[in-house]
Amino acid sequence: NINNINNINNINNINNINNTNNTGGVHPSFRLWLTTEPHAKFSPVLLHQSLKITYEAPPGLKKNLMRTFNTWSSNFFNGIPIGSQSLFMLAWFHALIQERRKYIPQAWTKFYEFSYADLRAASDVVDAFSRNGGRDNIDWLTIRGLLENAIYGGRVDNEYDIRVLRTYLAQYFSSDLFKQHGNLKITKNITIPSSANYDDYLNLIKSMPDVDTPDMFGLPLNIDRSAQRVNSTSIISHLKRMDVSVDEGKRFNREQWTTLLNPIIQLWRKLANNDALKFPQIRRSVEDNSITNFVMLEAEKANKLINQVDQQILMLTNIITGKMLMIPSILSIVSFLLLGEVPTEWTEQWQGPEDIYTWMRQLVTRFVALFGWLKRAETNTLISPDTILNLSDLFRPDIFLNALRQETSRSLHKPIDSLRLVAFWGSRITPNKGVKVAVEGILLQGCNFDGERLSEASAESPEMTTIPKTILQWVSAEEKQPYAADVSVVIPLYASSSRSQLVAQLNM
Repeated sequence: NINNINNINNINNINNINNTNNTGGVHPSFRLWLTTEPHAKFSPVLLHQSLKITYEAPPGLKKNLMRTFNTWSSNFFNGIPIGSQSLFMLAWFHALIQERRKYIPQAWTKFYEFSYADLRAASDVVDAFSRNGGRDNIDWLTIRGLLENAIYGGRVDNEYDIRVLRTYLAQYFSSDLFKQHGNLKITKNITIPSSANYDDYLNLIKSMPDVDTPDMFGLPLNIDRSAQRVNSTSIISHLKRMDVSVDEGKRFNREQWTTLLNPIIQLWRKLANNDALKFPQIRRSVEDNSITNFVMLEAEKANKLINQVDQQILMLTNIITGKMLMIPSILSIVSFLLLGEVPTEWTEQWQGPEDIYTWMRQLVTRFVALFGWLKRAETNTLISPDTILNLSDLFRPDIFLNALRQETSRSLHKPIDSLRLVAFWGSRITPNKGVKVAVEGILLQGCNFDGERLSEASAESPEMTTIPKTILQWVSAEEKQPYAADVSVVIPLYASSSRSQLVAQLNM
């Protein structure tokens, strides 16, 4: 079982088996079975020499459940209705968390390898507890703890994904649900029978619809718009990779490089000729102000990255036109540009969009916007009642909020770790003490917001909606929350729609 990068590096040496010069050679009956999840560093040579079997979950809740029950068979059921109901609930839970992967990054932020091995381990746990306890004596707390911490939750590394998993476990494995005798209603159209008969559950699965609806997962009705965008982006990326040979990025071919790279070079020349990019050398502020110093550092970061891209694009142009010899650093960059992707050397400075054209445009847009921030900071008008800032202008919006936190700590004479971030909309009155900032450009996905209340999205709702002007402020922990906990939810704020970088969490 190849389960980490060290095992993959070691197993790649297995090619030497076929090249052995030992007099005995390899026994004709020798077979080596390898199990692995997809990995970019797995040897393509070894993969080509192997017989490959792919084991994937079938699409759809109905097919997923059917495969599980075909694997279990009637002998697996223990003859106790509560035990059979618990096992069906586990199969339902397993199918839900697997099928949610169709809606990445909204349902899960990444693809988690929930597998049959997880289901098998979980079924042993559920079966043991339900067999040894009556309906009112099953230790659901321990079951949830094992499923979350030892089986399924061990694969999840995002705080908000863990919350989703924990919510599912609390919904489907609780005494409140199973204390009702008889049938168990888990959705508006699906009711688990109070039976220990395997065929009863099989008939229930067969009666389920073939097409899943988002509400079965607790997802917004318009999530298909997001899924279609993500899938189309992925398909376009794969088509670009198919259009370009891997070897084209490893050797210099003037004619091919001119044809494939000229659109990128021309775009950068057009962007770089913008007069707004021709700024004098940035001077560091000596003022002891966290926000101003942050803006200075952010502008320096933008300036450094712009210069780096400009110099390397110029070197690439000179190589193509024969004015310069090829160097390894440019060859590495070309291998990404030929695929329409952003070179790793650039993404280490700023992650940004995956598409190189979009990345370049947004880089220049942020660069220009940052100097607007810098001018306001130098005139002490950056944080003022009349200024509305756009967080999408920043490369590191989370660092800006931390700088705002530091200034608030100084202003209130409070420890920095005793402050919490709150957001205000509409008629909500903000506290007079502390530093507050008005921001715009925050997008909301999965529901609607009118400035006062959240509402469920319909199937016709746009994928994302713009939130009205938001007042952000760090306040003391003793300060009353603007929205009571029983009528509000905590919403994560990410740097982009890929949900790879968490900026903050807002109470709405």
